[in-house]
Amino acid sequence: MSFNKRKRIIVIGFDGASWDFLDPWIAEGSLPTFRYLIQNGVKGCLESTIPPVTFPAWRCYSSGKNPGKLGVYGFTKFYPNALRVRVCNSTYFKSRDVWDYLGRAGLKVAIIDMPGTYPPKKVNGIMVSETPFPTNDYVYPTEFRKTLKKINYKDFYEFEQLFLIAKRGKILKDILEVIKSRFRLLNVLLEDSSYSFIHLTIFPTDAIAHYLWNSEESLEIWKVIDMELKSIIQKINISNKKAKNYLFIISDHGMRLYKETFYLNTWLWKKGYLVLKKRKTFKLICNHLFKMIVINILKAFPHLSPYLKKILANSNILRTIGSLIFSPIEVISQNIDKRSKAIATSGGIYIINEKDKNLRKKLAIEIAEKLRHFKGRYGKVMRCVYLKEDIYKGPYLNEAPDVVYVASNEYDIKYSLSFKIFGGKHRWIATHKPEGIFIAYGYNIKKGVILSPKIKIYDIAPTILHIFGVPIPKDMDGRVLKEIIEEKSDIFKRKKS
Repeated sequence: MSFNKRKRIIVIGFDGASWDFLDPWIAEGSLPTFRYLIQNGVKGCLESTIPPVTFPAWRCYSSGKNPGKLGVYGFTKFYPNALRVRVCNSTYFKSRDVWDYLGRAGLKVAIIDMPGTYPPKKVNGIMVSETPFPTNDYVYPTEFRKTLKKINYKDFYEFEQLFLIAKRGKILKDILEVIKSRFRLLNVLLEDSSYSFIHLTIFPTDAIAHYLWNSEESLEIWKVIDMELKSIIQKINISNKKAKNYLFIISDHGMRLYKETFYLNTWLWKKGYLVLKKRKTFKLICNHLFKMIVINILKAFPHLSPYLKKILANSNILRTIGSLIFSPIEVISQNIDKRSKAIATSGGIYIINEKDKNLRKKLAIEIAEKLRHFKGRYGKVMRCVYLKEDIYKGPYLNEAPDVVYVASNEYDIKYSLSFKIFGGKHRWIATHKPEGIFIAYGYNIKKGVILSPKIKIYDIAPTILHIFGVPIPKDMDGRVLKEIIEEKSDIFKRKKS
């Protein structure tokens, strides 16, 4: 089959972007490019995975499949039988992605900085994966590193930690340089007409939303993004005379403010589902308190950050403490008593120490029911609670958490142990919600349309394949978004392949 190589699709993903803070800025005229795209394209809410987290949401977008077909349900993979935790990377995802299908059809692709792509894999084009730590093996093919060096591409950044241990001015400067370097690379790729599909993720927007929300500093960063988008649109509009260009702007999840922190493992502990070995409980709670003390000291005295960072890097004892601070599930799982029945991770609640399938199901139903009705001072803690089979399907369903959920707007969920089930805000002022952003713009895309109801993150991949005329795999969960396409166009009239 011959596929149309005169089409080009650009997907720009902003991690954690939300209409909650973008809409007011657009309305007041601070983001004119976003306003232009909405007036001349299609706007909608993009419903994320449950739970709405970066892993696996980005790869659910690129595969068009739910986590049950990928085998990943969060940043970490929990092994209930061994009670061990492993940080996920690209090798944990058990599915092809949209760029694989396009590449097999002879279309050249480029994927830049998308979470869940490290280590990079072979594609028909280039892949510059996200860099979770300093490394040189984040690029395929390796010779493309010369291009990255030429444009001063910022390959590694620690803004998540910088928010804790450095002054804000330096943080914002670093973040802006990272963002600008991503757009520099995108502009280079747009000059090369051989690329049919380009995906770019701007990952720092997640941290900006978590820590800065709708502050003036956050707006200044989004103004820079808006200007960069203007340059991209100008290139697209000019090249539309030669090729049929499409631009999709998406986020993996949205963001929202919250009022209180809900410590889910503490709730399981106090309800008797999580039992820790003797003398370990106090130690684990002290670890949580130590974490909060360190964070507050660094917020109050940022000039101490270089010294503390040096200590944590060179002392075996304090390095161990540091690892405990940022890996609560690993620590708790290593100290679980055999009487424990459940543990909560970033993906959900796992039933443990129970081999009988029926008893595991009964216990999951019991915990889910209690969570649905559990209230704090701001009302119900959970917006929704599901059993895994209610929302996931696929060959890796058995690896899924037994109970999954989305917190109510008033609460954020954390997994370390505390003396109390509820606590104040931690280092974030905003947290995740399922509703992300979606904009479609370009050739034969409708103009000035606001979509209702929400579309799903699984729908983007099959829509991309449909536009190119590439067959859509039967195991994709998403659908073709024909409602964004002009009815008179051949793409709208074409049957799903």
